Amino acid sequence: MILRKIVILLTSICISLIVKAGKPVSPDIRLFTSGQIDKALEMIYSFNFKEAASLADQIGFEKDIEKELAELNLLWWQGLTYGVDNRFLKDLTTFSETLIESKPDIHTIAPRQVFLILLAGTYRIRLAAIENDKTAALRTFIKITPGLKAVLAKSFEYEEYALLAGVYNYTVGGVKNNYILLRPFFVFLPQANADTGRELLQKCAGSQDLTIATEAHYFLYKIEYEVFNNQVEAEKHLMWLTRKYPENIIFKLDLLRMYTRDKKSTSDLRQDIENTIQRSQLSKDQKDYLRQILSGI
Repeated sequence: MILRKIVILLTSICISLIVKAGKPVSPDIRLFTSGQIDKALEMIYSFNFKEAASLADQIGFEKDIEKELAELNLLWWQGLTYGVDNRFLKDLTTFSETLIESKPDIHTIAPRQVFLILLAGTYRIRLAAIENDKTAALRTFIKITPGLKAVLAKSFEYEEYALLAGVYNYTVGGVKNNYILLRPFFVFLPQANADTGRELLQKCAGSQDLTIATEAHYFLYKIEYEVFNNQVEAEKHLMWLTRKYPENIIFKLDLLRMYTRDKKSTSDLRQDIENTIQRSQLSKDQKDYLRQILSGI
């Protein structure tokens, strides 16, 4: 359980250090405004992987960062629908490491590129967590930390960064308050305020931008459940995700785990998940793997 908290902490720090801790500024503009990346991500959340891949291929060279952003998310979500040792997660490991190494000096690159590298670092840490590879997680964190600290003093007014500020404050503030054994990790980190983080994430959850709202609900679900053990709030945000994306089997499996843990009735949800798997565009191998997970909950 302690290892899980450390992984959550590292992940949130990895995607959030570029935001100054404390009360963030109100975002005025977004980093990604073409609409193509939002369409691609909505398709990915809805398990329309083929359509998302096709759209990602259409994103032109001038929007190469959006293409890479879509590809990172696509590899991650496809990888979740197979076993641990699958080509999508292997490709994601290689791709994320390549992106991190390609821009060693974050001082010289644009905010969109910084965001991309942080996302790549986040996925690399998540993969390390799946593999229980603490060394790889820490190595990735160390690689990106020097450049990230250099931009802490800058103020960004992008909605994406407001989201990240919320994740940082709520996760780090919550872990620091609730898990004494993890406090040594905070010695060299900026101050974090859990109340500020929760307030900002709630604002992002109400965003008119579906991608921002989706990510905010997802992080609120994970942080409430994993850090604060607040099952009522966690279920509220997870229910939003399952209703907004009824074809997302991973969200539904998470809800099933929650209901099973809370000893709630699961028969209807189990049947719904089976029906969703059956009508999905996934391959036989993917469906068999997800059914294996379903039977094990």
